[in-house]
Order: sequence, then structure tokens, then C-alpha cells
Amino acid sequence: MIVVAAGAALAVLVVERHLHDPSGRTFRIGFQQSLPDQAVGPGGTPAGPAIEIVQEAARRRNIHLQWVLMPGGPESAMSSGAVDLWPIFGELRERAGRFFISKPWSNQRFWLLVAAGSDIRSPGQIAGRILALRVPGTAESVAREFLPGAHILRRNSVADATGDVCAGQADGALISERGGRSVVVDLPPACEGKAFRYIALGNVLIHFGIGASLRNPNAKWAAESLRDEMSNLSRDGTISSAYFSWVKQSTDDTLTIDLIEEARRRSVLLAVAFFLVVVIAAVVGWQNKRLHATRRRAEDAAASATRAAAVKSEFLANMSHEIRTPMNGIMGTCELLLETPLNSEQAEYGGTILSSARALLEILNDILDVSKIESGRMEIHPEPFDLHEMLANVAVLLGPRATQQGIGFDVHVAPDVRRHYIGDPVRVRQVLLNLAANAVKFTAQGRVAVSVAPAFGPSVRFTVEDTGIGIAPAAQVALFQKFTQADASTTRKYGGTGLGLAISKQLVELMGGSIGLASKEGFGSRFYFDLPLIPTEAAAAPAAAPAAAPVQRNFAGERVLIAEDNAVNQKLLRRMLERRGCVVEVACNGREAVAFALLRSYALILMDCQMPEMDGFEATRRVRAALGDYAPPIVAVTARAMSQDRQDCLQAGMADHLVKPLSAASVDAILERWLTPFTEPETPRIHAAAT
Repeated sequence: MIVVAAGAALAVLVVERHLHDPSGRTFRIGFQQSLPDQAVGPGGTPAGPAIEIVQEAARRRNIHLQWVLMPGGPESAMSSGAVDLWPIFGELRERAGRFFISKPWSNQRFWLLVAAGSDIRSPGQIAGRILALRVPGTAESVAREFLPGAHILRRNSVADATGDVCAGQADGALISERGGRSVVVDLPPACEGKAFRYIALGNVLIHFGIGASLRNPNAKWAAESLRDEMSNLSRDGTISSAYFSWVKQSTDDTLTIDLIEEARRRSVLLAVAFFLVVVIAAVVGWQNKRLHATRRRAEDAAASATRAAAVKSEFLANMSHEIRTPMNGIMGTCELLLETPLNSEQAEYGGTILSSARALLEILNDILDVSKIESGRMEIHPEPFDLHEMLANVAVLLGPRATQQGIGFDVHVAPDVRRHYIGDPVRVRQVLLNLAANAVKFTAQGRVAVSVAPAFGPSVRFTVEDTGIGIAPAAQVALFQKFTQADASTTRKYGGTGLGLAISKQLVELMGGSIGLASKEGFGSRFYFDLPLIPTEAAAAPAAAPAAAPVQRNFAGERVLIAEDNAVNQKLLRRMLERRGCVVEVACNGREAVAFALLRSYALILMDCQMPEMDGFEATRRVRAALGDYAPPIVAVTARAMSQDRQDCLQAGMADHLVKPLSAASVDAILERWLTPFTEPETPRIHAAAT
């Protein structure tokens, strides 16, 4: 029933959008003299940056506009039905329910201007006094809503209102601010030599969208369509250029509004993903307790997503760190769960949790890659590698998925391509896997082909070609931008963050190459990238033999101190070490860790870097200072994965670096490196005497 209802609702929405499609229609749109956004040009023609921006959006959306000069302002014009739209219309309480206002594309602050010697120190003190402001415009509505009790003196310009303050005819004037700077005014003679004070109206920020008359239902759809197009105008610089041309300010509130909205939307999606992981973990824990009466249950390890204030590299790095810590609890606990005796149904649930968590970790790694690239911390490490082995690995990873979808997956290497090259094999493989995985995902029938051939000069061209859905020409322009996919329906149907291609482009360029595509909607796509790889005689090491099943080593009797404040991670790491025979003690913060290390002897200390009272860096320095050469190896356990983070740990005196989320393999590698495995005494052999 839910599916049927959702389908019916979607059908109604599609039909409604078709009926109200504003393309090709003509709408009356009002304007007035309201600098700096609107102006009345020669002969009563519309002018100003807001007019220019709305006209360009209408041209791109094939919406016809008939401009009508309305000196009385937007409210009377749209209420009477004289116009259908207004280009820039403030969201005020008194307008709610009377007009439709699109998503904002501009913001405006207001200030209270008073004489330097005035006794007015706060906005509330203007009540009962004379407040001068410009009409028509938004200022009078703002005054009624946020400065109640003021006696309003209506003036024709901001300069006139300012002059009233200088002449003592008004106690204050209300002026507006655009783009971080107040509206430029020519001060009247009465203000010569006068000083002013500016009083902020608290957190008053008025959002401006495109206003629409409720008399014309199609006007709402036209306003929304124009606002949607303004996002494109913001990205290609049209809005900044328009404002700079008119008022010498390259302001663009639309871009800021869109970025904040996108960040909030992705925070909500991430929170939902965490919620689903927690629910699945809870179900598995309940089943395990009911059937086997074990003590284990999955810990609630989801954390609230960081509220995005700006999409910058430091924000992305911090977000990645905050999420990796609870992910460590989810993935590690799940690995421990899968090592216990489970029936087939429980094993399936556990495998689902682990695969979902790994998929989420891939998204986090994409975000961290963006952060590294934007902050200049991404490093390329050239080394010899086997190209054939890399291609075989890609085929092994993606071939079964393609077969499951009923499509072919081919790999071809041109005869004149060498086998061994010098480059960064990790990043080359990352780009190739991303392109090939996208091709498989977007191909429902036919095949996906990966090929390698010589390019110009010393470069090698990698090509991924598919017979999938293809990409429209308009969408190809922005395809390599972050958080971008061909269209909204692609995200809904196929999923994805819109980061993979952006990261691939930046990685290819960091390696000195270039990336491109050729595609036709409905006929497939061809992605390619050229890299300046250096041919070499042989790879650094021969191809590895098939990996044997991992053997869990025994470190019986080795004393290990865990310094960790997170209860979930304490339990996880303790259980991993105890399963490997270690004797484990836990310190809940850096101060306790120092005390334990000075009182007892340990073979190894696993030190979390971020703890209350004293962090892991300071604790390490104190242990090293106190014990000197007798200090045990101290390994950093941290959610920060950048190369600089590793250097910070080593400089603090730590011997190694273990990145969350932890896996059984990564813990085993650390123990193998710093501890001595327990070996069973060899049973003496008895040799038969010769006869």
C-alpha cells in the first residue's frame, strides 16, 4: 500500500509540474527604484543587477517576462493582480500566507544609524522616537516588525533619512547592508563634519527570494524555476559579475545559500545512514543474545553529524575524524562478532552490517581525499608496479559484479604497452577502479571494456567504455565538480555522493595527467585519462603468490596498556588483544596512562591521541621523559589519517601509527612488528638406534 501511495503521489506531482510548466509562458513582473538591486532607467525601463540576473535566468528557462514599473512597491502590485512576479522580495512575517516567496537568493542586514552623541545604545531605545527610513522598500516593514513603537518618518532616499538625523529631525535612521557593506549614499550638507554610530539589529537577517502572486498559480512555478536557474548563474559567475558591474561589489549570496543547504542535506543523509547501521547492529545483537545467550551486543556508535557552516577542507577533515571513531566501534565489533560461532542467518546479518559499514567508510575516504587535495596534503608516491597485475586485480574485483548484472567485462592491453612502469600504483588503481565501477553501475545491458594503449609522448592512456545510460551534453560540463551527478534522478536511482569523478580528476592532475570523456545520452560513455608513466624493466617485487588464509598469532604473556577514553573502543581493542593472548590493562585518559606506565612494566602501549584531562601526545612525551630508553614502544591510535598526522605522532615520540577504524589485520600487523609471538616448546624427537 505504501508503494502504491508513493507511486500515486509521484504521478500527481509529475502531472502537476507538466500542467504548470512555465516554459514558453509570459508573466508580468514588477520593479521600482530600490537601489542597489533595482533601478528605473531612461524612459521607465528596468535596470539594476537584480533585474539583469532575473532576465538571464528567464532567458535560459525560456520564460517570457513583461516588466511593469510599480512605484508603489511589491505588496500592492501583487495583491491587486497588476503583476505576477517580483524579482527580489523579502521574507517578512506580515507577508506569510499572502504571497509565495521562492527559496532565497539574496540576504540583507539592517542597521540603526544614530548621531555619535545620541543616548540610544540599543535598538529597543528607538521606541517612542522618530525613525527616518526610505520608502518604498523593505525598510518600513522591517521597522514595524523589529523596531515596534518607533514613529516612522518616510523619506525618498537613504541620504534624506541620514540628513534628518544630522539635522536633529529624527533620532535615528534605518539603513541596509548588502554584501558586507552598507548602501553607498551621498551625505547631505547637514551631515558635513558629523559623526555617527551604527547599532546592529541583533541577528536580523532578511532573506530575499522571488515573490509571486497567489492570484496566478503558474506564477509560483515560474518563481521556483527562475530560482533554480539562479543556482547555475551563481556557479558560472553571472551573479557576481552583475553586481560588480553595477555597484562594484562581487557579492553572491546565492552561492552561500546553496552551499549551506547542500551541506545540511548531506548531514541529514549521513545521520540517516548512521541510524540504519545502528538499527541493523541492534537487531543482530538481539538475535545473538536470544539464541546463544552471549554477552555481546552491538554498541550504539553513531554520532551526530557535524553541522556544516562552510564547505572547506578543515571542516571535511574534522568531520571525517569524528565519524571514524564510532565507525571503529561498528566495524571492529562486527569483525569480532563474525569470529564467534553463528548460524547462517546471524552470519548473513553480520556480513550485511560489515559490508554496509565498509561502503560508508568508502564515502568517508572520498571526503578525506577531498580534504587532502584541497589543503595541499595529498602526496603522490611513485614506485615500480606491474600494470598487468593491476588490471587483473580490477577485473577480479568488478568482473563478478558485471556478471551478476548480466553484462560483459573485458580488459585489453595494446601490444606496444610495457608491463612495468614507475608511478603511484595506489592512486592509478583508485582512479581506474572508480571509472570502471561507475561504468558497471550505470550499464544495464551490453558490456564494459577497460583498455590501455600508448598516448602522446611518454604517456599511457587508460580508457573505460560502456554501453550504459550515457550523459547529456549539458550535464557533462559539471560532471567533474564535487557533489555533482548528471541529474537528480541519477542520484535517486543509482546512489552515490558525486565525489568520485571530482577526486579522480584531481588525482590525475596531481600525477601530471589529464582526464576527459565522450558520451551520448542513451548510447553509453567513454572515460579516459592520460598519465606520464615511466617505463621500467621490472617491478620492485615479483607478483605476489595467492594469499594464504590469515593465521592468528599468539602473544601469550605480553602485557599491553590501552589508553582510550571511548568505552566502545576500549571494549573492542581489549577483546582483540585478549584473543591474541595479551594481558591487557586500560587507562581512561592520558593522565592515568602516564601513572600506569611508571608503576608497571609493559611490552607495548596503544595510545589514543585525543583524550580528556591529557591528550596522547602529552602523555607520550611524559612517559618518554621519565623512562628514557626503558620506555616501551608507544603506538598512536587515531582517527586522523593524513600524512601530517602521522608525522605529528612520530615527533611526539610515538613509534608507530594505527588508523581507525581498526581491523583485525591492522592490529595483527602492529603486534607482529613490536611484540614477540609465543612459541610452543618443541617436543624432543626420539631417534631409533641403529641395529
